[in-house]
Amino acid sequence: MNERPKRIAVALISLIGSVLVFGGGYELFESWRDKRWRADYQESGNWYGSMTVPSDDKTMMWEYRPNSRFEKLHTNGFGFRDEDFQTAVKPDGIYRLAFVGDSVTLGLRVEYEEIFVRRFDAWLHEEPLATDAQALNFGIDGYNTLQIRALLSARVLEFQPDKVVYVMCLNDFDFDDASGDKIKYFRKPDGFLRPRIERLLIRNLLGRNYYQFHFGKHRDEVFAAILAMQELLDQRGVDFQVVLLPVFPKRRPSFDDYPYVAIHDEIMTFFDRNEISAIDLLGAFQASNRPPWDFSFDQWHPSPLGHDFIAEQLRVIMSGSAASAPP
Repeated sequence: MNERPKRIAVALISLIGSVLVFGGGYELFESWRDKRWRADYQESGNWYGSMTVPSDDKTMMWEYRPNSRFEKLHTNGFGFRDEDFQTAVKPDGIYRLAFVGDSVTLGLRVEYEEIFVRRFDAWLHEEPLATDAQALNFGIDGYNTLQIRALLSARVLEFQPDKVVYVMCLNDFDFDDASGDKIKYFRKPDGFLRPRIERLLIRNLLGRNYYQFHFGKHRDEVFAAILAMQELLDQRGVDFQVVLLPVFPKRRPSFDDYPYVAIHDEIMTFFDRNEISAIDLLGAFQASNRPPWDFSFDQWHPSPLGHDFIAEQLRVIMSGSAASAPP
């Protein structure tokens, strides 16, 4: 046998063996680290055992404990940051709008009465409108679109909403990082090396930032989940609308040079193509002529001023729904 091919074959076998050994060792080491981290998180992690509890629904992964408190947050008897109700059954003559979403809808870091859902609900009862309507808040922090789809069928529909409004954020395309450590805890990873390599090659080496990376990776799954929401609600005779929020880039002097316009355009094209009622609030924020940081604590979470601004836009958007509510 020619020595050169033999040496090449030996080198390839050696390389493959080294890769397998390294990969196996890396997985074992990271698995050990993960077990230690989980034990620590269970004792002192982000709300575990106080407000956030495991969900029976595998897609939702976590929910809120009923009648619980954490800092500014408190939940009602159904485990949502909202008014308490004796029963989920809708009273006769009441028009219900159910808002679903992540920590923005939840109102993370703001007082209860400052949440845009509460501000909008207060407007519904102001004169001369004074409708017999309710705006219900089903926001849960860290949820992505797949979790929101599961929440809709598992929990929201039992409240018999007349309309569901999905307040969509760009980090809803992130199935890994947007929840902080929660998703890391409640969903055991199926591996450690592959995600690390994927991030290195796609997100870092190819120069794709956080939003481009997750939008490109999960766009089809997110769009399919939204279509499933639409179909489910159509079957129940429930109206459906999506409100798309921008993120709040801190280093931008205004929304005029907002870096994710292309993502917004593609999302809105999807809604238009599938006849889903939707509005993009980016234009309203741009028209405000104020810098993003005026409206937010960070890139995701609106401040009280941001919540007030969102509520004001919802008043315009939802005026038709409010007008159609029972007198």
